[in-house]
Amino acid sequence: MQKTVSVRFGEEDIDWISLFATERNKDKSEVIREIFKEGRIMHAILEYETGKVSITKAAEIAGKSLSEFIDILVERGIRTNIELEDVVQGYKNLIALIQ
Repeated sequence: MQKTVSVRFGEEDIDWISLFATERNKDKSEVIREIFKEGRIMHAILEYETGKVSITKAAEIAGKSLSEFIDILVERGIRTNIELEDVVQGYKNLIALIQ
């Protein structure tokens, strides 16, 4: 379910959003949603890289599944900090799900 949220932008930002939308043949709302989604991903990556959150929490922040988030990290050339304990815990979680 989508909800409407009002946001105020400065004139320079509105001009940039309009130009960005025109160049991509999209409406401004779609462009703003895309930028917001990318911002969530970048925030999640930063939190993960600085060790503030686990990879699972970072995926949650990004609004992605764990495997999607790992794919994003790989695509962007970002090393994961996954350790053996994480793999073992993931395996235990998988076994618990299928039993």
